[in-house]
Amino acid sequence: MQFPETLQWSGTVEAPFRGGTFKMHNTNHLLTSFAGATGLKTGHYGAAGFSVTGTATRGDLTLVAVVLGAPSHVGCFDIARRLLGDAFDRYRVVVAARPGVSVGTVPVTGGTEGSVKAIPLGELRLVVPRADERQLVIEPRIPRTLSAPILLQQPLGEVVVRRGDEALGRVQVVADAAVDSAGWLGWLWSGRSAQAAR
Repeated sequence: MQFPETLQWSGTVEAPFRGGTFKMHNTNHLLTSFAGATGLKTGHYGAAGFSVTGTATRGDLTLVAVVLGAPSHVGCFDIARRLLGDAFDRYRVVVAARPGVSVGTVPVTGGTEGSVKAIPLGELRLVVPRADERQLVIEPRIPRTLSAPILLQQPLGEVVVRRGDEALGRVQVVADAAVDSAGWLGWLWSGRSAQAAR
């Protein structure tokens, strides 16, 4: 699953061989009977019965269903379709943060620039039951203000996804730009401007 070529091959419904003199058909019936199916592997062994590892993607959600020891070829795919369909109905992906996409702006005092953007270092992605989705809180934990100088990618805090008091995932947040100190005159001016704005 970590190698795109695997799904490219296993998701091919049919392919020509020997200069097109015959076609090999994929034994994975999910590819033509389940929306979003992408592969992956079928099998049969007398003592173990029929099996399939079925993969499917819809939107941001990719699922893997594994069926072992099914008594029939048809029944094996029926079970896999039922497992995948049920999981797509019950779960969804929540993307709480994406790398490079700002989660907030932090004012900077005493600097050559007045603010920096808070940028996640990575993606924060969770698979959650649809029934729990409304209970989730996406919380950027970043400072209200900063004092210059600020370094490029200086740690600013984190984005946390929580359900009540339980943290389900987190990703670090950094400054998107460096801000040099403006010196004492600039600091004095920015302080007076901030007071005037109040």
